[in-house]
Amino acid sequence: VIEKLGSIINQTTGEIDNLASDVEKWRKAYEDEFNGVVKVGVKCGYGFIDKVTHGYKPGNLIVIGARTGVGKTTFALNQAVNMARDKIAVGVISMEMTQNELIDKILGIRSNINQDDIHAVKDKAVFSRIMTETTKIEGMPIFLNAPRSDNPDKIFNIIKQMVFKRG
Repeated sequence: VIEKLGSIINQTTGEIDNLASDVEKWRKAYEDEFNGVVKVGVKCGYGFIDKVTHGYKPGNLIVIGARTGVGKTTFALNQAVNMARDKIAVGVISMEMTQNELIDKILGIRSNINQDDIHAVKDKAVFSRIMTETTKIEGMPIFLNAPRSDNPDKIFNIIKQMVFKRG
């Protein structure tokens, strides 16, 4: 895996410019941002993050880290739902959960029902809320992929396909 990552990194490093060239690129990007030519960044719906990042921007690598069971996936899916609600396409790749498990989490987020209760509680009101939410989320621009591989090349290809086919 480390050799493959090294290979990917070496393929994508590109040119290393001098500071004057970097400043000129920054100046152009800042002018475009100031004049409204480009969007500043995609807001994730969490004010404390949006304030610090000014929204997620192309080229950012966002890493969410914590011990198991504290809600990293739920936190990431909350952000995806917030962005998709604003009609922003979001790709989610999970190497630990299936698409159905991810949908369970999204439905739990949207309906305010504990994810474990979605399948455990046999209540008509819960069933009705879940079914109502499924019709609301199915049109959201969220694209889920749960590869059964940790091969960096395969994951890189999934990302390229998501960008190319889904924007």
